[in-house]
Amino acid sequence: MAKIKVCIGCRGKGKIKCPLCKGQGMLPKRGNILEKVECNGCGGVGEILCKLCGGVGKVRDPQEQD
Repeated sequence: MAKIKVCIGCRGKGKIKCPLCKGQGMLPKRGNILEKVECNGCGGVGEILCKLCGGVGKVRDPQEQD
């Protein structure tokens, strides 16, 4: 049976900084850099679920067996 370990992608948090807005939750509006709009990648939150662990924060380590 594989051991469970902390996800290296999110360091166990289950979420990572949104790569689109870099964690800000807002993006410059097209045509007007001073005006901001909600990031469509994260919905304005600034974070997205980690793709490595699916938001759980832990992954199975197939290298280590019980």
